[in-house]
Amino acid sequence: MSLRTKDITSVATLKTYLDISGTTQDSLLELLIKSVTDLVQSYCNRAFVQIAYTQEEYDGTGTKELLLNNYPIKTSAGFTLERNVATNNSDSWETVDAEDYFVDAERGIVTKLTNFWQAKNKYRVTYTAGYDKTADTTILAWPADLELACINLAAILYTRRKAMGIKNESVGDFSVTFSDALEEDPSIKTTLDKYKRYVL
Repeated sequence: MSLRTKDITSVATLKTYLDISGTTQDSLLELLIKSVTDLVQSYCNRAFVQIAYTQEEYDGTGTKELLLNNYPIKTSAGFTLERNVATNNSDSWETVDAEDYFVDAERGIVTKLTNFWQAKNKYRVTYTAGYDKTADTTILAWPADLELACINLAAILYTRRKAMGIKNESVGDFSVTFSDALEEDPSIKTTLDKYKRYVL
């Protein structure tokens, strides 16, 4: 078992927080990190770790704005907006001139000079988005408060599991609701609410 690119923290960081030495619980900690990452991404309706998205499809909104699934956008990595100009159910894509739209990199909103045609899967976008632990720019810099919230959430799950006397190998019988964990530490919810995906 190993962590995924999208996972928000590392086993080493979580072990430091929990004051754990040795490797006997590494598999459990990896499972907790994966679970917490999935819960947080679902709650916030977005991914966080920077990756490239290729030809991600979007419905036309009928307005001048299109909200991308992920942000902040790394504009230096290139950005392409295409529209389907086919008159039937086939695909025939053309690139939208960059002078015809503006990209709000921090919020992941594309604003066109004219409305996005209202139709299903009418547009597709190729871009790189998410936070980067090596970035030194404000909008791309890794959010330490988000990582800490995820670590705190993982710690709650770990502590509850340990209190129930469940051994490392038996994870199937252990469950805790996300809302219970947020109630236990309201600061986690406060932090996660800052990173919820925008709604237009």
